[in-house]
Amino acid sequence: MLTTALQMLLFTTVTADDALEPKRMENMLKNGDDRWIIQTFRRHPSETLPFIDQYLEGGLKIIEDGGGSDKAHESMRKGLQFAELADQAFGEEIFGNYAAAFGSWSPQEQKDFRKGQANFKQASKTEDPAAAIELLEESFALANVLQDAWGVAMYQTGIAQNLLKQGKHQEAAQVAKQAVNLNGRLRLRTGFVRSNVIVGKALSVTGPYKEAAEHLAAAWNTLVDDDPMTLRDDVREAYIAVLEKTGDTAAAAKLRESKEMDNKDG
Repeated sequence: MLTTALQMLLFTTVTADDALEPKRMENMLKNGDDRWIIQTFRRHPSETLPFIDQYLEGGLKIIEDGGGSDKAHESMRKGLQFAELADQAFGEEIFGNYAAAFGSWSPQEQKDFRKGQANFKQASKTEDPAAAIELLEESFALANVLQDAWGVAMYQTGIAQNLLKQGKHQEAAQVAKQAVNLNGRLRLRTGFVRSNVIVGKALSVTGPYKEAAEHLAAAWNTLVDDDPMTLRDDVREAYIAVLEKTGDTAAAAKLRESKEMDNKDG
Protein backbone atom coordinates (compact mmCIF):
# COMPACT_ATOMS: atom_id res chain seq x y z
CA MET A 1 0.00 0.00 0.00
CA LEU A 2 1.29 3.47 -0.83
CA THR A 3 2.35 5.67 2.05
CA THR A 4 1.06 9.23 2.26
CA ALA A 5 4.55 10.54 1.50
CA LEU A 6 4.76 8.43 -1.67
CA GLN A 7 1.32 9.62 -2.75
CA MET A 8 2.48 13.21 -2.42
CA LEU A 9 5.48 12.37 -4.62
CA LEU A 10 3.25 10.70 -7.19
CA PHE A 11 0.48 13.22 -7.45
CA THR A 12 1.20 16.61 -5.86
CA THR A 13 0.89 19.33 -8.47
CA VAL A 14 2.06 22.94 -8.26
CA THR A 15 -0.66 25.12 -9.73
CA ALA A 16 0.55 26.82 -12.90
CA ASP A 17 -1.82 26.77 -15.84
CA ASP A 18 0.89 27.61 -18.37
CA ALA A 19 3.58 25.17 -17.20
CA LEU A 20 2.77 22.53 -19.83
CA GLU A 21 1.92 24.97 -22.60
CA PRO A 22 2.93 23.09 -25.79
CA LYS A 23 4.94 25.91 -27.38
CA ARG A 24 6.94 26.41 -24.20
CA MET A 25 7.65 22.71 -23.82
CA GLU A 26 8.52 22.25 -27.50
CA ASN A 27 11.03 25.10 -27.33
CA MET A 28 12.74 23.40 -24.39
CA LEU A 29 12.77 20.10 -26.30
CA LYS A 30 14.23 21.78 -29.40
CA ASN A 31 16.94 23.51 -27.37
CA GLY A 32 17.95 20.34 -25.54
CA ASP A 33 16.72 21.54 -22.16
CA ASP A 34 15.75 18.03 -21.12
CA ARG A 35 16.25 18.58 -17.41
CA TRP A 36 13.90 21.54 -17.47
CA ILE A 37 11.22 19.33 -19.01
CA ILE A 38 11.88 16.60 -16.44
CA GLN A 39 11.47 19.07 -13.59
CA THR A 40 8.26 20.40 -15.13
CA PHE A 41 6.81 16.89 -15.30
CA ARG A 42 7.78 16.26 -11.68
CA ARG A 43 5.86 19.35 -10.59
CA HIS A 44 2.82 18.34 -12.66
CA PRO A 45 2.63 14.53 -12.53
CA SER A 46 -1.11 14.19 -13.11
CA GLU A 47 -0.92 16.34 -16.22
CA THR A 48 2.08 14.57 -17.74
CA LEU A 49 0.38 11.71 -19.59
CA PRO A 50 -2.44 13.89 -21.00
CA PHE A 51 0.23 16.31 -22.24
CA ILE A 52 2.13 13.50 -23.98
CA ASP A 53 -1.04 11.95 -25.32
CA GLN A 54 -2.07 15.07 -27.23
CA TYR A 55 0.86 14.44 -29.60
CA LEU A 56 -0.02 10.77 -30.01
CA GLU A 57 -3.75 11.28 -30.46
CA GLY A 58 -3.01 14.33 -32.60
CA GLY A 59 -0.90 12.24 -34.95
CA LEU A 60 -3.55 9.55 -35.20
CA LYS A 61 -6.22 12.18 -35.92
CA ILE A 62 -4.11 13.53 -38.81
CA ILE A 63 -4.04 10.04 -40.32
CA GLU A 64 -7.77 9.52 -39.79
CA ASP A 65 -8.51 12.87 -41.45
CA GLY A 66 -6.50 11.86 -44.51
CA GLY A 67 -3.45 13.97 -43.74
CA GLY A 68 0.12 13.07 -44.55
CA SER A 69 1.82 10.31 -42.59
CA ASP A 70 5.01 12.39 -42.29
CA LYS A 71 3.21 15.08 -40.30
CA ALA A 72 1.41 12.48 -38.21
CA HIS A 73 4.61 10.63 -37.40
CA GLU A 74 6.37 13.87 -36.55
CA SER A 75 3.72 14.51 -33.90
CA MET A 76 4.00 10.97 -32.54
CA ARG A 77 7.80 11.14 -32.42
CA LYS A 78 7.56 14.33 -30.40
CA GLY A 79 5.19 12.56 -28.02
CA LEU A 80 7.71 9.72 -27.68
CA GLN A 81 10.51 12.18 -26.89
CA PHE A 82 8.44 13.73 -24.13
CA ALA A 83 7.42 10.27 -22.89
CA GLU A 84 11.03 9.17 -22.55
CA LEU A 85 11.72 12.27 -20.46
CA ALA A 86 8.67 11.46 -18.32
CA ASP A 87 10.23 8.04 -17.67
CA GLN A 88 13.34 9.82 -16.43
CA ALA A 89 11.25 12.11 -14.28
CA PHE A 90 9.47 9.27 -12.50
CA GLY A 91 11.95 6.39 -12.70
CA GLU A 92 9.67 4.50 -15.09
CA GLU A 93 9.57 2.97 -18.55
CA ILE A 94 5.79 2.88 -18.92
CA PHE A 95 5.45 6.31 -20.59
CA GLY A 96 7.98 5.54 -23.31
CA ASN A 97 6.56 2.07 -23.91
CA TYR A 98 3.07 3.51 -24.26
CA ALA A 99 4.17 6.20 -26.72
CA ALA A 100 6.33 3.79 -28.74
CA ALA A 101 3.47 1.31 -29.00
CA PHE A 102 1.12 4.07 -30.16
CA GLY A 103 3.41 5.07 -33.00
CA SER A 104 4.01 1.47 -34.07
CA TRP A 105 0.37 0.53 -34.70
CA SER A 106 -0.68 -0.66 -38.15
CA PRO A 107 -3.84 0.76 -39.76
CA GLN A 108 -5.87 -2.18 -38.40
CA GLU A 109 -4.39 -1.77 -34.94
CA GLN A 110 -5.30 1.92 -35.00
CA LYS A 111 -8.89 0.86 -35.73
CA ASP A 112 -8.74 -1.64 -32.86
CA PHE A 113 -7.64 1.18 -30.56
CA ARG A 114 -10.64 3.28 -31.60
CA LYS A 115 -12.93 0.27 -31.18
CA GLY A 116 -11.77 -0.10 -27.60
CA GLN A 117 -12.52 3.56 -26.93
CA ALA A 118 -15.96 3.27 -28.55
CA ASN A 119 -16.78 0.23 -26.41
CA PHE A 120 -15.78 2.16 -23.31
CA LYS A 121 -18.13 5.02 -24.19
CA GLN A 122 -20.96 2.59 -24.88
CA ALA A 123 -20.29 0.73 -21.62
CA SER A 124 -20.46 3.98 -19.65
CA LYS A 125 -24.00 4.49 -20.94
CA THR A 126 -25.08 0.89 -20.31
CA GLU A 127 -27.14 0.27 -17.18
CA ASP A 128 -26.75 -3.52 -17.29
CA PRO A 129 -23.43 -4.38 -15.55
CA ALA A 130 -23.08 -7.70 -17.39
CA ALA A 131 -23.42 -6.01 -20.78
CA ALA A 132 -20.99 -3.29 -19.74
CA ILE A 133 -18.44 -5.86 -18.58
CA GLU A 134 -18.69 -7.69 -21.90
CA LEU A 135 -17.88 -4.48 -23.78
CA LEU A 136 -15.08 -3.54 -21.41
CA GLU A 137 -13.48 -6.95 -21.50
CA GLU A 138 -13.25 -6.67 -25.28
CA SER A 139 -11.70 -3.22 -24.88
CA PHE A 140 -9.28 -4.58 -22.29
CA ALA A 141 -8.21 -7.43 -24.57
CA LEU A 142 -7.55 -5.01 -27.43
CA ALA A 143 -5.65 -2.54 -25.24
CA ASN A 144 -3.58 -5.30 -23.71
CA VAL A 145 -2.41 -6.53 -27.13
CA LEU A 146 -1.77 -2.95 -28.29
CA GLN A 147 0.23 -2.16 -25.11
CA ASP A 148 -2.14 0.73 -24.48
CA ALA A 149 -1.40 1.15 -20.77
CA TRP A 150 -3.81 4.05 -20.29
CA GLY A 151 -6.59 2.09 -21.94
CA VAL A 152 -5.85 -0.99 -19.82
CA ALA A 153 -6.10 1.10 -16.63
CA MET A 154 -9.39 2.68 -17.75
CA TYR A 155 -10.97 -0.60 -18.78
CA GLN A 156 -9.85 -2.44 -15.64
CA THR A 157 -11.40 0.30 -13.52
CA GLY A 158 -14.64 0.06 -15.50
CA ILE A 159 -14.75 -3.73 -15.23
CA ALA A 160 -14.12 -3.58 -11.49
CA GLN A 161 -16.85 -0.95 -11.00
CA ASN A 162 -19.39 -3.14 -12.77
CA LEU A 163 -18.30 -6.25 -10.88
CA LEU A 164 -18.92 -4.26 -7.70
CA LYS A 165 -22.43 -3.43 -8.93
CA GLN A 166 -23.02 -7.15 -9.39
CA GLY A 167 -21.94 -7.86 -5.82
CA LYS A 168 -18.84 -9.77 -6.98
CA HIS A 169 -16.67 -8.16 -4.34
CA GLN A 170 -13.59 -10.36 -4.43
CA GLU A 171 -13.36 -10.19 -8.22
CA ALA A 172 -13.91 -6.43 -8.17
CA ALA A 173 -11.13 -5.95 -5.62
CA GLN A 174 -8.71 -8.11 -7.59
CA VAL A 175 -9.24 -6.25 -10.87
CA ALA A 176 -9.28 -2.83 -9.21
CA LYS A 177 -5.96 -3.50 -7.47
CA GLN A 178 -4.37 -3.98 -10.88
CA ALA A 179 -5.87 -0.66 -11.97
CA VAL A 180 -4.54 1.03 -8.82
CA ASN A 181 -1.03 -0.05 -9.78
CA LEU A 182 -1.30 1.13 -13.38
CA ASN A 183 -2.98 4.43 -12.50
CA GLY A 184 -0.27 5.07 -9.94
CA ARG A 185 2.55 4.36 -12.38
CA LEU A 186 0.93 6.56 -15.02
CA ARG A 187 0.36 9.32 -12.44
CA LEU A 188 -3.35 9.41 -13.33
CA ARG A 189 -4.62 10.89 -10.09
CA THR A 190 -8.37 10.61 -10.64
CA GLY A 191 -8.07 7.05 -11.90
CA PHE A 192 -5.93 6.24 -8.86
CA VAL A 193 -8.64 7.64 -6.58
CA ARG A 194 -11.49 5.80 -8.27
CA SER A 195 -9.74 2.43 -8.44
CA ASN A 196 -8.75 2.65 -4.78
CA VAL A 197 -12.35 3.42 -3.86
CA ILE A 198 -13.53 0.29 -5.65
CA VAL A 199 -11.03 -1.86 -3.74
CA GLY A 200 -12.02 -0.18 -0.48
CA LYS A 201 -15.74 -0.65 -1.05
CA ALA A 202 -15.31 -4.27 -2.08
CA LEU A 203 -13.12 -5.17 0.90
CA SER A 204 -15.40 -3.29 3.29
CA VAL A 205 -17.91 -6.08 2.57
CA THR A 206 -15.62 -9.11 2.50
CA GLY A 207 -12.72 -7.89 4.62
CA PRO A 208 -10.03 -7.49 5.60
CA TYR A 209 -11.31 -4.15 6.85
CA LYS A 210 -7.84 -2.79 7.60
CA GLU A 211 -6.84 -3.22 3.96
CA ALA A 212 -10.10 -1.60 2.87
CA ALA A 213 -9.31 1.37 5.10
CA GLU A 214 -5.80 1.65 3.63
CA HIS A 215 -7.14 1.87 0.08
CA LEU A 216 -9.78 4.41 1.05
CA ALA A 217 -7.15 6.43 2.91
CA ALA A 218 -5.05 6.42 -0.26
CA ALA A 219 -8.05 7.71 -2.22
CA TRP A 220 -8.92 10.35 0.37
CA ASN A 221 -5.36 11.64 0.71
CA THR A 222 -5.04 11.98 -3.07
CA LEU A 223 -8.09 14.19 -3.50
CA VAL A 224 -7.65 17.91 -4.11
CA ASP A 225 -9.96 20.79 -3.30
CA ASP A 226 -11.01 21.19 -6.93
CA ASP A 227 -12.36 17.64 -7.19
CA PRO A 228 -16.14 17.40 -7.63
CA MET A 229 -18.03 17.29 -4.36
CA THR A 230 -19.76 14.12 -5.53
CA LEU A 231 -16.39 12.36 -5.72
CA ARG A 232 -15.22 13.76 -2.39
CA ASP A 233 -18.46 12.65 -0.71
CA ASP A 234 -18.28 9.19 -2.26
CA VAL A 235 -14.76 8.63 -0.96
CA ARG A 236 -15.55 10.14 2.43
CA GLU A 237 -18.69 8.09 3.08
CA ALA A 238 -17.01 4.84 2.09
CA TYR A 239 -14.02 5.69 4.28
CA ILE A 240 -16.19 6.61 7.27
CA ALA A 241 -18.12 3.35 6.97
CA VAL A 242 -15.01 1.17 6.99
CA LEU A 243 -13.34 3.17 9.78
CA GLU A 244 -16.36 2.45 11.93
CA LYS A 245 -16.01 -1.24 11.12
CA THR A 246 -12.39 -1.15 12.28
CA GLY A 247 -13.42 0.63 15.47
CA ASP A 248 -11.61 3.88 14.67
CA THR A 249 -14.53 6.11 15.60
CA ALA A 250 -12.28 9.12 16.26
CA ALA A 251 -11.02 9.17 12.69
CA ALA A 252 -14.56 8.67 11.40
CA ALA A 253 -15.72 11.67 13.44
CA LYS A 254 -12.96 13.84 11.97
CA LEU A 255 -14.05 12.90 8.46
CA ARG A 256 -17.61 13.90 9.28
CA GLU A 257 -16.27 17.26 10.43
CA SER A 258 -14.48 17.64 7.11
CA LYS A 259 -17.82 17.26 5.34
CA GLU A 260 -19.22 20.16 7.34
CA MET A 261 -16.20 22.27 6.34
CA ASP A 262 -16.67 21.34 2.68
CA ASN A 263 -20.30 22.35 2.85
CA LYS A 264 -19.39 25.71 4.38
CA ASP A 265 -16.75 26.36 1.74
CA GLY A 266 -19.19 25.36 -0.98
